[in-house]
Amino acid sequence: YVTLSGKVSVCARTLKAGIVVSDTDPNFAVPSLRKHARVVWKDDDGRTLFVGVLLVYATDTSGVLLTVTAMDYGYYLSKNEGYYSFNGTPEAAVKQLASDFGIALGEVASTGINVARKFPGVYLHNILYTLYTKAGEKTGRKYQIRFVGETLTVIVKPHTAKKTLAAKCNIFSSSVSVDATNYVNTVEI
Repeated sequence: YVTLSGKVSVCARTLKAGIVVSDTDPNFAVPSLRKHARVVWKDDDGRTLFVGVLLVYATDTSGVLLTVTAMDYGYYLSKNEGYYSFNGTPEAAVKQLASDFGIALGEVASTGINVARKFPGVYLHNILYTLYTKAGEKTGRKYQIRFVGETLTVIVKPHTAKKTLAAKCNIFSSSVSVDATNYVNTVEI
């Protein structure tokens, strides 16, 4: 199995995969893995769907299933802090952060809005989200910050999806879960 997931509020996508392995069958040999190794997932036509870093790997007790979890390079934006004082456009801030941390840039949406803000020891993804959210309050647009391959991109978030999900067409399986662990139905004052 392979799942690729993400959240709008988090710039890192997560890839989880289960791989059949065997100590006795060379066709299913256990691969040599190391933490933070580069992980690339491609479709049958060779198009790259995901590039990231290996964070977790484990085998089950029978030793036949290797599970791996990787996150794209947005992971590093959520783990590195910056100390910045910006007074300019969010796109200028993205370019500055990318230059300071050696991050390759892809498409960077232009807002044309100046934002002034200080960030003392703030995670890089929070800096970018804050600046683009502030600019979006003036432009009326929402922005999506993510990695495409190994390049950081910021795009104007589309109002409608470009792909339609349809049963028996492009959804292999789906699930719904409900979590009521933090549900409070009565508050007494």
